Amino acid sequence: VLVKAENLTAAFSVYMGNVTGLFSWVVAMPQPPQQVTGYQVTWAEVITESRRNNLPNSLISQSQILPP
Repeated sequence: VLVKAENLTAAFSVYMGNVTGLFSWVVAMPQPPQQVTGYQVTWAEVITESRRNNLPNSLISQSQILPP
């Protein structure tokens, strides 16, 4: 079942060079007999300076499916 997240909030903290993100959201409950089977979460980091690969605007991203 495809449902959209609402009221997404994110808080980030840095400790010893590591970044931790805490995310929360609300979703509308689907109508029976449908049920949410997981959440697809995708993040991306975009920087404007060149990376070691000499490609400007390099994109690093990851997508995961999280259980409900």
